[in-house]
Amino acid sequence: MIDLIASASSYSRVNDGEKIDTVDMESAINEERANKKRALNRTYYDILLEIHDHKRLLSTDKVEALELFHALFALEYMNGKEWCDIHPLLIEDVEEYRKIKQNEKA
Repeated sequence: MIDLIASASSYSRVNDGEKIDTVDMESAINEERANKKRALNRTYYDILLEIHDHKRLLSTDKVEALELFHALFALEYMNGKEWCDIHPLLIEDVEEYRKIKQNEKA
């Protein structure tokens, strides 16, 4: 979150803005989403789908899953009970991957 605000602040300065506006924030979000997306391959997307669907990691023996958690692409929550999900910036891309995967099966 702090990185997003810092990035939005940079966009604001480039645009000669006195404050961060919606366009600056959207630019920062799009940049962060693109950076995360570039780091993903099919294996990572499959694991992210699993986490997003089940709110937990079913296959615990995957090194790739640990990499996703360490890179904060998947997040673990402990608010009363433990559960996990994918980073909110990745939801749209993971759902798009799901559609592509379903079309490949058809």
